[in-house]
Amino acid sequence: MCRGWLLRRTPSASPVASAALRGYQLRFHKKSKDGSGKADAYQTGSPSDVVWGVVFEVDEEEMAGLNSAEGLGHGYSERIVDVTDESGRSYTASTYCAETRAIDPSLRPYSWYLRLVLEGARAHNLPPVYVEGVEVVQTWEDPVPDRAAQAQGLD
Repeated sequence: MCRGWLLRRTPSASPVASAALRGYQLRFHKKSKDGSGKADAYQTGSPSDVVWGVVFEVDEEEMAGLNSAEGLGHGYSERIVDVTDESGRSYTASTYCAETRAIDPSLRPYSWYLRLVLEGARAHNLPPVYVEGVEVVQTWEDPVPDRAAQAQGLD
């Protein structure tokens, strides 16, 4: 959701709508090669669970680079989902979901990573109660300061 992070990979990315993915929870349990937990829209099937996010339009020729950067085929698989904006309009979207073999519930995100998620959520005016739920996610400090430095200014 962080526009700066996305634009580094896909300059054509243009936000269409903020939308809810029902029957899913946001979890940070996807094993990353850096040792932290990355975000996952985890399917629960419960109608009370919801992940809020942003639908973006991206030029097709940029998708291979985005898929590679996001780890498609390396712990994430693509899932086509139906999401709904606050006015009730539906969209069909593609999202990345962690593969079972790549899930470790003991993981936490690095603080800089969670900051990027929160900056994106705030920039796109996701529901305040949802943002508050993300704010309380426990984090780890990244032992490699350069990664945090690279994330600065990407909001």
